[in-house]
Amino acid sequence: LMGITALVEPAGILFFVASCVWLLLWSSGSRFAAVKSSLLMGTVCILCVLPWTIRNYLVFNAFVPLKSSMGTNLLQGNNPYANGITFDGFKDQMRHLFTEQEREKLRRLDEVQMDKVMQEKAIGFIKADPKRFVELTLKRIFYYWSFVNPYRATPYDSLRIVTYGPVFILAVIGLILARRKKWREGSLFLTLIVSYPLLYYVTQITINRYR
Repeated sequence: LMGITALVEPAGILFFVASCVWLLLWSSGSRFAAVKSSLLMGTVCILCVLPWTIRNYLVFNAFVPLKSSMGTNLLQGNNPYANGITFDGFKDQMRHLFTEQEREKLRRLDEVQMDKVMQEKAIGFIKADPKRFVELTLKRIFYYWSFVNPYRATPYDSLRIVTYGPVFILAVIGLILARRKKWREGSLFLTLIVSYPLLYYVTQITINRYR
C-alpha cells in the first residue's frame, strides 16, 4: 500500500518516514522489532516504486525516483510575482522570469532538465529574498487549512464552510481530548496531518483535494 500510494502521490512518502519514527517511539514491542518492521516496509515500498524509477532512467537518462515536477512547483509558488494563494497566470509570469533566450532553451529541454532549471531559478529567488519566502509559506499554511476558498469564487463556497468547518474544529478538539487516554493512537493521526502537507507549504496549493 505504501508503494502504490507513493506512485500515485509522492507527498505521502513524508508520512511513511514519519510513521516509522512513530513506530520506533510508540511500538508496544521492542525497538529492534520496530526497526525490523520499518526496514521491511521500506524495502517493499522501494520494490514497488523501482520499475517506474528504472523506466524514468531509461527515458531521461537521469535518476528520477517518481516525479519530475518539484522544481516547477517550487518556482510557481516562489517567484517575485507569486501571491502564496494560486499559481494562475504562471505562464504569463514565465515571460518575466526568463528571458526570450532562456525560454527558447527551455523548449529544447526534456521535462527533467527543464525542472532542474526551474528549481535553480526558484532557489535563487528564495536565497535573494528569504523574508518573502517565509511570508508566502505562512500564507500557504493559513489557506491550506482555511475554511474559506482563497483561490476563486465558486457556487459551493458556503457548502465548503458548513461541511469542512465543523469537521476541522471537532478534529482539533478530538486530538486535544485524546492526549489523556489515547495519545498513542491519536499521535499517529496527528503525524499524518503534520507531515503530509509539508511539500505544499513550500511550493504551491491550488486544489482543495490535497487537503
